[in-house]
Amino acid sequence: SFAENLTPLHGIPERWLADRGITNGFDEAEEADDDEDGFPAWKEYVMDTHPGDPDSCLRVDSLEFAYGPEGDVVGYVIGWSASTGRVYDVCCQDGLLGDAWLPMAGLTNLAPATEHLSVTNLFHDGPMRMLRLQVRLP
Repeated sequence: SFAENLTPLHGIPERWLADRGITNGFDEAEEADDDEDGFPAWKEYVMDTHPGDPDSCLRVDSLEFAYGPEGDVVGYVIGWSASTGRVYDVCCQDGLLGDAWLPMAGLTNLAPATEHLSVTNLFHDGPMRMLRLQVRLP
């Protein structure tokens, strides 16, 4: 058997790039953002999105209220398109400014069994909380 050809900087399989229309210049292609969506091809590989489609990226695609047993709103149900070959984490930080993203308890190491994943984020006492999705290879 033969070893898979990988790009030198980020280890992206050349076959993955070729399957998405990138057939030469693999070393440069992994850093390129051909669809101008803000993500270079190597990050598109990690997200399992398409480096030639600007609408293909990791993003929340559903946001609904979560209701408690009394029918009162207790938080939000957040959903996104997922890949069964990836692992997801929901991180948070208090407020809009800064870069102090912390993993949310119970919302890390999420390995989806389907192509859509949703989690419930309960309200908390304290300042406004910002959320961010992160994805990685298993």
